[in-house]
Amino acid sequence: MEKAESGQFSILSFLLQESQTTVKAVMEETGFSKATLTKYVTLLNDKALDSGLELNIHLEDENLRLSIGAATKGRDIRSLLLENAVKYQILVYLLYHQQFLAHQLAQELMISEATLGRHLASLNQILSEFDLSIQNGRWRGPEHQIRREKAGDCQFRGSLRCKLVFGAEVRLGSLVPHQSTTSTGQCLSVSSHRRENARVF
Repeated sequence: MEKAESGQFSILSFLLQESQTTVKAVMEETGFSKATLTKYVTLLNDKALDSGLELNIHLEDENLRLSIGAATKGRDIRSLLLENAVKYQILVYLLYHQQFLAHQLAQELMISEATLGRHLASLNQILSEFDLSIQNGRWRGPEHQIRREKAGDCQFRGSLRCKLVFGAEVRLGSLVPHQSTTSTGQCLSVSSHRRENARVF
């Protein structure tokens, strides 16, 4: 997950535990300045509005309040944060196409080849924990790990997703309203403007 999405995740995950809190409490929890906090809250609200998601963070005086519609699911919130994460998009593309050419993928993601190279280098550092890497546009690693990925092993994908997206072994259930907690081990449907109803990770 990129810096902005990671920051928004930190705010949202805190508010899902404390739906009504103070700006000061969130600043202390995240280490953000008030200006950064306000920017990320605005970005989250704009994303939710654009996606038609019933989610809003109300910033009133020095207080923050999270409201989530009854129809909003945990997977909807995760999709909101993931859809623009470049590393995640690289993996989705590779899962569907099995291989890629750098210049074609760069065009698909609307980034430069140099930027793609930097993301691949960072991605490979994370994948190394699973004895996997992406080399010359293909998966590289032990056959059993590649088979687990291609077969859609939910537990494996859940663990890998945590590392790739959040950079830490966190529970994805923390992005689910309390009444509908979802475990990390589940495969989840992720909405994408390129792959509707795609079942990934």
